[in-house]
Amino acid sequence: MERQQPTYLEYKERMPSPGVLALIYFLVFAAGMAFLLISSSGASYPTPYDPVEKAQHFYSAFSRGIRAQSFFIFWSALPLGIYTAFMTARLRGLNLHRGGVNIAQFGGFGAAFFIAMSGLATWVLSQPGITSDPGTTRMIQLLAFGTGGTGAVVLSGLLIAGICVTAGIDKIIPRWVMWSGLVIALISILSMVNLVAPDASILLPIGRFTGIIWMIITGFTVKRKKLLLKQQET
Repeated sequence: MERQQPTYLEYKERMPSPGVLALIYFLVFAAGMAFLLISSSGASYPTPYDPVEKAQHFYSAFSRGIRAQSFFIFWSALPLGIYTAFMTARLRGLNLHRGGVNIAQFGGFGAAFFIAMSGLATWVLSQPGITSDPGTTRMIQLLAFGTGGTGAVVLSGLLIAGICVTAGIDKIIPRWVMWSGLVIALISILSMVNLVAPDASILLPIGRFTGIIWMIITGFTVKRKKLLLKQQET
């Protein structure tokens, strides 16, 4: 009986590294925050839990900075969506067709969509006359917060979880990346509790920024693994 050598197929990818796309996503998002921070001289950003008068004053006083931030928020949705497409394409190219890939794709595209919606809602808040009415101001502020905050972070958690359960099982990513990703995904998904318990809003920035860092690390560490096709004995 002679045991033949296994036959392998190497996946060759011709696309930008997902790590580069995640880094661009972070830099664009951070640029919007930095621009607004500078243009508003570090003024406290109003949350939906602050008096609506504070939001009216902030959005009218720093409308140019808000408008620039809305541009960067909208723009950041693009590399996130492309990251999702390329990362899931790589996993499928490695012959990993588990449900986790579909979960990651759903989460990533959904998060990108919500971030784009948040950017457009923030742009509306920067327009003249919008913040003169308290009810309109609060409604659009809540829309921007709900989509760019809760919606985007929770769905980003699904993106991370889907990548972890798919790539982690086959050791396409390091074990520590998989386990840390599962923790971040859990925090991100649990952040939806802020809809009924405002104190849980602290989970939103934790899930968002640790999730972005995780996506950058994963994008650069995910392997181009050789796949075992068959092994026969004669």
